[in-house]
Amino acid sequence: MLTFAIIIPIAFAVSIEEPPPIATITSALLALNAATPLCTFSIVGLGLMLGFRFLENFNYPYIAKNITDFWRRWHISLSLWFRDYVYFPLGGSRVNKPRLILNLFTVWFLTGVWHGANWTFILWGVLHGVAMVIYKAFRRGIDKMPRVVNWLITFAFVNVTWVLFRADSV
Repeated sequence: MLTFAIIIPIAFAVSIEEPPPIATITSALLALNAATPLCTFSIVGLGLMLGFRFLENFNYPYIAKNITDFWRRWHISLSLWFRDYVYFPLGGSRVNKPRLILNLFTVWFLTGVWHGANWTFILWGVLHGVAMVIYKAFRRGIDKMPRVVNWLITFAFVNVTWVLFRADSV
């Protein structure tokens, strides 16, 4: 299995003090590192050989056209769990706008906490909550933009937040 587990810590440590091109390359490696072990088919294949059928958990997230699309494609089982057991019981999107914003922030704050008791994870979750609120508030205008622009914005945002996700401290 392809892994960047050896390269990432070195590149991450170096890129903090290096110019933007090195930080950009490190961010791209981090994105690949995050996706490859999670998207592996070895567990699914082994499960099929043993008679188990696993749900698809990743559906090409890096082709997502917006942040909502990204989270429909990335870590699907976790996203569905938070949707079904946190977001829907809070009222989901069938509430007034202030409550919708609160619901989104609650879900994303808890998603950050779920990943670890560190401010980097909490900030990562809150930033994804902010992105979701911005997308929902300006969806009509954002969706009218060229698809490649939306993809680029989404991909850049996700990669920047991966750096925060991986960081040892804020």
